[in-house]
Amino acid sequence: MIINRMNKILLLGCVALPWMTLTSCQSYKADPVNWEKESHAWQNSSRNNVQSSLSLAQAQQIGLMLSPELNTARIKYQGAIKEAEAAGYWQDPSIAFEFNQLFSNVPGSQMTKLGPSFTIPLTGLPRLEKKIANLYKEQDYWTVKELEMKFLCELEQAWLQWTVCQEKIKRSEQRANELFNKDAKFQRLMEYGEISLPEMQESASFYNEVYRTVSDLKNEASQQKFAILKMMGISPDLANQINLKPASLGGASLLTLPQSAIVQAPQLKTQLAKFDISEKQFLAEIKKQYPDLGLYAAIEKEGSNYRFSPTVDLTSIPLWNRNRAGVAAGETNRNVTRAETINLWKNLSNQLANNIASQRIIVDLIDRDSKQLVSDQKAADTLKKMYALGEAKLLDLSEATQRYYETKMSLLEQQYRLSVLKSSLKYLYFNQ
Repeated sequence: MIINRMNKILLLGCVALPWMTLTSCQSYKADPVNWEKESHAWQNSSRNNVQSSLSLAQAQQIGLMLSPELNTARIKYQGAIKEAEAAGYWQDPSIAFEFNQLFSNVPGSQMTKLGPSFTIPLTGLPRLEKKIANLYKEQDYWTVKELEMKFLCELEQAWLQWTVCQEKIKRSEQRANELFNKDAKFQRLMEYGEISLPEMQESASFYNEVYRTVSDLKNEASQQKFAILKMMGISPDLANQINLKPASLGGASLLTLPQSAIVQAPQLKTQLAKFDISEKQFLAEIKKQYPDLGLYAAIEKEGSNYRFSPTVDLTSIPLWNRNRAGVAAGETNRNVTRAETINLWKNLSNQLANNIASQRIIVDLIDRDSKQLVSDQKAADTLKKMYALGEAKLLDLSEATQRYYETKMSLLEQQYRLSVLKSSLKYLYFNQ
């Protein structure tokens, strides 16, 4: 009775255990790329999430959802979450089955052996691998945050650039219309002999220069708009259906941050997670020097006799190898990563100080251009009155209004530069 039961156990072990192993494994499902399907999905996602008129704030929210780079980083982060959940398990056991025919002509001389073996990790490596996997998950999380802040910053700066370009187009067109009207007056005055041909040509050069500026600015604005939509992940088929709303350049005030704000920078958080990983990896290499405990338990059948034979072994006794190469590489990687982390912190500190210093310089330039603009406007208004009284030349008035136009353009450019610097601080040094 006992012998029959042991035979059944051996048979069940030979059949059931492999079947359980196969059914518990992950299955594979192909996911090929279908370009037609991807094209329809891209157009539909763009059409469903985008309005005909977009502000900067709306574009940032849409871009956070549709940006290809951000979505790729999020896929990687989701993968890190799954890997962290799957990490930390002991190694799967193995099952050995052995059959020997001791004597070919002797009945009952067969020997059958069946038993599992597994390793008990005395070093605690699975638990450490779990911690490392969680740190990789944290690193990928901060990488996503870093890319999100970078995206918001770059989109805002691109939007500000487009806004300034639109304002320049508006002011340049106004100036071109003024010069066009003046050119007609210059033409009549030259016909009456009141101005010379060189004076007429100088006036015409003002108009030609501004006209070329308008044409160049319109081309730039069109390219900037397509770059913005590409950054957002919008299908180019919808580009002509979307209108962008200009953003505010803000005032001429400083945006300052304390040095302590640097530790909140997502890129530094990412680097710190990388350093923590190197620490744990170094510790893992040290633990690999020590042995694990291997257990093997088998049921043996020899003829009609059964016996239970357990085996215990220690793997990798640390005598001369002791994972020296792995420990050396782990320590070097930890030290290099630590140096990179400190260097990044120093670079961010220098960038912060340089940004604030640059802001102060530009604020002074804005103040200078603002005062110059008031002065140029007064000079142009005075010459208009003098010209109306016949006490000033039309060419002098044209030159004065040209200086006023150039000062306005310079002031606009300085306001844009200040807004870009503020944007860098606002997004790159804050965990929002």
